[in-house]
Amino acid sequence: MESQLSLMIEELFQHASEQTVIFNCAGKIQFMNDKMVDTLQQLNLQSSFSELTEQNNEKWHSFIQTMTQDISARAIFYLSDASNEKVIMELSGYYLKEKQLIFSRAQFTV
Repeated sequence: MESQLSLMIEELFQHASEQTVIFNCAGKIQFMNDKMVDTLQQLNLQSSFSELTEQNNEKWHSFIQTMTQDISARAIFYLSDASNEKVIMELSGYYLKEKQLIFSRAQFTV
């Protein structure tokens, strides 16, 4: 039953019209929908987004910590594209304590 529910949730997020990412409590990506993947590729932000979530970034860790303590959070991050131009990413989300997962939505401003 649990795996069926996981598949249904993944399918729902996969077809969402917004860029959606699910993180664990450590801030590591668990799922990213196609819309998010496409946006990162179109804006040439794949490596910058990976660096943000994988390295010891103080603002990133603060966002995750706020999320897990306050249930929801919003933060603005500045990513760099392949030409080293800055792109603004606003990330907002909700912490689902029972699953220890953070469901988030990203919006980009070029």
